[in-house]
Amino acid sequence: MVNLVLAVSTPYVARVNRSGAFQVPGVPAGTYRLHVWHERAAETVQSITVSASGLDGLVIALDARSYAPAPHPDKFGKPYASTRADRY
Repeated sequence: MVNLVLAVSTPYVARVNRSGAFQVPGVPAGTYRLHVWHERAAETVQSITVSASGLDGLVIALDARSYAPAPHPDKFGKPYASTRADRY
């Protein structure tokens, strides 16, 4: 089981839809640092400038080719025992 919790200090947060598009409504005009994250790719940070009419056509590509799945460790950071002798 995997569960992710992301705590941010801003109301300007979005999740992508199935096609990869996203919207962040209500962002005032200005220059911002945009952080884009996926659990299998490195975080991307870039500076963007939002005009009074908004921002449209921004394209961001994340590269997950270097992702290497690893077994989930136990609560001590060790691999689970294959014999299950570690049961309580």
